Amino acid sequence: MADNFSPDLISDNSQKSFDIKEFILKYLKYLPWIIICGIIGFIAGYIKLRYAVPQYKAEASMLIRNNALNGGGNDSKMGALLMQQGSNINLANEMQILQARPLLKRVAQNLKLHTRYYAVGNVKSTLYYKNNPVKLTILALDSLSNATPFGFEVQVVNADAFIINNDTRRFYFNQPFVYNGSHLELIKTDSIVKNSNNEYPKIFITYTPSQFVADQLKSALAIKVVEGTDVLKLSAFGENKDMCADILTGVMAVYDSMGIEERSRVAQITLQFIDDRLDTVKKELGNVENRLQDFMEKNKLYDMEAQSSNYLELYNDYYKRESQMVVQTSILNWLIDYLKNKQNKNRLVPTTLGVPEPALGGFIEGYNKLQIERDATIKTVPESNPMIQKMDVSLEKMRVDMIEALTNVKASYNLTDQSLKSNSQNAQNELLSLPQKGRQMIEIKRMQQIMQDLYSFLLQKKIEVSISSASNISIARVVEEAVPSGAPVSPNRKSIYLMFTMLGLAIPIGIAALLELLNDRVNSKADIQKLTQTPILGEVGHSEPEDLPLVMKNNSRKFIAEQFRIIRTNLQFILANVNKPVIIVTSTFSGEGKSFVSTNLGGVMALAKKKTLIMEFDIRKPKVASGLGIHVRKGITNFIVGNVSLDDLIVPVDDIPDLYLLPCGPVPPNPAELLLSPAIKELFEYARKNFDAIIVDTAPVGVVSDALILGGLADGAVYIIRQGYTYKKQVAFIEDMYSQQKLPRQSIIINDIKHVMGYGGYYGYGYGYASGKKSHYFDEQKKSLFSGLFRKKKRKK
Repeated sequence: MADNFSPDLISDNSQKSFDIKEFILKYLKYLPWIIICGIIGFIAGYIKLRYAVPQYKAEASMLIRNNALNGGGNDSKMGALLMQQGSNINLANEMQILQARPLLKRVAQNLKLHTRYYAVGNVKSTLYYKNNPVKLTILALDSLSNATPFGFEVQVVNADAFIINNDTRRFYFNQPFVYNGSHLELIKTDSIVKNSNNEYPKIFITYTPSQFVADQLKSALAIKVVEGTDVLKLSAFGENKDMCADILTGVMAVYDSMGIEERSRVAQITLQFIDDRLDTVKKELGNVENRLQDFMEKNKLYDMEAQSSNYLELYNDYYKRESQMVVQTSILNWLIDYLKNKQNKNRLVPTTLGVPEPALGGFIEGYNKLQIERDATIKTVPESNPMIQKMDVSLEKMRVDMIEALTNVKASYNLTDQSLKSNSQNAQNELLSLPQKGRQMIEIKRMQQIMQDLYSFLLQKKIEVSISSASNISIARVVEEAVPSGAPVSPNRKSIYLMFTMLGLAIPIGIAALLELLNDRVNSKADIQKLTQTPILGEVGHSEPEDLPLVMKNNSRKFIAEQFRIIRTNLQFILANVNKPVIIVTSTFSGEGKSFVSTNLGGVMALAKKKTLIMEFDIRKPKVASGLGIHVRKGITNFIVGNVSLDDLIVPVDDIPDLYLLPCGPVPPNPAELLLSPAIKELFEYARKNFDAIIVDTAPVGVVSDALILGGLADGAVYIIRQGYTYKKQVAFIEDMYSQQKLPRQSIIINDIKHVMGYGGYYGYGYGYASGKKSHYFDEQKKSLFSGLFRKKKRKK
C-alpha cells in the first residue's frame, strides 16, 4: 500500500488534552433549554415571593445581675449556719427559664395570643394585631376544642350580622353563638370598615390552646449570651413586627415578676419556720428561768462566783463553745425533722437558714428549684402525669440525700460536742469541792444562757429576712427595650431570586451533563481523533429527506455537495499515482449512511468528467439501486453464477452523465462463498478497463467479511462513521483494522453531521459554517434558531 497521505488528513492525537473551547461548544447546543429553565426558575422565585408571608424581627437585651440573692448575718458559726449562702447566677439556666413553657404561657395570656385574626385576601392572608375589626370572646370551650386548635372564616354581611364558613345562617355581633360545641361571642370593634370595593372584610379567626401557643413562642424566640458579659440578647421572629416587640417585652416582664415571686415565697416559708422555732424556744426559756428562780429561792443561793472564780473562768469557756455546738445541732435537728415530716413533702425548704457546708447549700437550692417547677407544672397537668411522677421521684431522692447530708454534719458536730463535754467534765471535776447546790445552779444558768442565745439569734434572723423580703428586687435589668425591624428579614428577595434562578439553570445543566456523560456515541470529529490514527477524509452534513439519496447534481451549490467535492479532492492525496482507482465503501453496522455516501461519491466523480461505476456489492441488503429509482432484476449475482454479459447489466444513472450502476441482482443464499468466485476478479478487471473510477458499496465490515474479501481488489477503502449513531467503542475496531492494514489506504468519512454548535466549533474544513453567518457561497435553507429544538429528529441515511 502507498502511504502518500496528506499531512492535513492525519489525525492529531495531541489534542487529547482538555480543550475548553470544545467543552463550551459541546454544551452550547443546550443553551436554549438552559435559558428557558432559568427564566422558569426566576418566575418560580417571583411566585414564591408573591405568596410568602413576610417575617419580621425584634431585638432586646437584658442584664442578669450575677451576685448573691441575699446576705446579712454575723461572722460567727451560729450566724453562718442560718445565713443564706450566696449563689452565682448560671446564664445557661436563666436562658432555659426564659424559654420555659410556664413563662411563655403567661406571656401568651397577657398578650391574648390565643386568638388571632387574619384578613383574607385573594393571594394571602394578613395578620391583624391590635387593630382587628372584631374580637372573639370564649364563653365556654368543649373538651375537644380545649385541647386542640380550631379556626373559622367570618364574612361580615352588614354592620350587625355575619356568616361563618360561607354558611347561609346569619349570626349577630355581641350575641353568643355555638360553633363545634364551643360557646363563643363575636364583638364588633371600631376598626371594621368597608374596603375599596365597598365590601365588608372577610376575616379568618383561629384559637390555639396555651401549650401550643407556648411552643410557637419558643420556636420564634432566640436567646444568646453577649460574649464576655452577663447580658442576654433576645430576638423574636414573626409576621407582625409590633407583635414581635411585644413578645420580647412580655417575656422580660414575666421573667422579672416570676423571679420576685419565687424569692418572696422562699422568704415567706423561712419566716414561718423561724416563727415556729421562736415559739418553742420562748416556752423552753421561760421554763428554765422559772426553774432557776425556784431553785435560788428554795436554796438561797445568790453568788457562787467568789468561791469558784479560778475554776469558773476555764469552765465558762468550755460551756460557751458547747452551747454554740448545741445551737448548731438543734438547727440541724429542726431541718432534719422538717424534711422527714410528710406534711412538708411538697413544701420548700427554708434556704435562708442554710448550713455552713457548701454541698448542703447546693442540695437545698436545687431541691427548692425543682419544687417550684413542680408547683408550676401541676397547675396544668394532673398528679398522675408521668412528668409529675418523675419530679416526685427526683424530689424524694434529693430529700433523702439532704437528710443523709444533714445527719453526717450532725455526726461531726456530735464528735466535737463530745470533745467539749470531755473537757467540760474535767473542769467540773475541779469543782467537786463546791457544794452540790451550787453546781446545780450553774447547770440551770448554762441552760438559760443557751436558750437566750438561741432566742436572740432567731429574732435577729427574722428581722434580716423581713428586711430582705421587703426590699426584694429583680436580678434582671432591661438594657435595651424591644425594637422591631423596619423591613422584613425573611424572605430575602435577592436570595430567593438567586436560588430559584440557579436551581432553574442547574436542572438543565445537570441533565445535559448526565446526557453527555452517558452518551457513548460519536458526536464530534475530536471523539474520533482521540480513538484512532485513521485519517479523516472529510465530513458530510445532514441532508433533508427531499435531497436523498443523490445530492450530487449538475450545478448544485448546496453545502453538502461542496463537502463531497472536498472529499473528491482529498481522495487525490490518498490515491496518488492510481490511474483508475477502485474504492470500497464500508462501515461497522447498517444504518451509518454507507449507500448514501457511495451514491454521492460516485456522483461527484462523474461530475469531474470521469466515467464512474458504482458496484452494488452489498448483496445481502442492497439499497443503491432502489435509492436511485432503478428497478432491475439482474446484476452482479447473475454474472457470477451465469453467462450474462456485463454490458447488459450496467445501467446509466439519469440526470448525471458518466455515472453508471452495476446492480446487485437477486440476493443469493450463500453470499460469502459467492464472493470467492473467480468471476469476481474478472468483474473488477472489466471495470478497470472500461471506467475511470469504481465505487464499491460493500456490506458492513463489523457484521460480515465481504469488505475484507473485496479489499484485496481495491486501491482504497472509505470507512463511514455516522454522528450520533456510531458507538465510540466501534472506533476502536476501526483503529484495529487500520493498524493491521486489513483494508487498503483506509480513511474515514464522518456522515450526517448536524448544523449545531459543539461539533468542534466548525462544520467542515475551515468554512466556519456553524458561525451563523451566511457565506453566500452555497444555497442555504432558512432555519429558525429553535427550528430543531421542538421537532422530532429524523435519520434516514
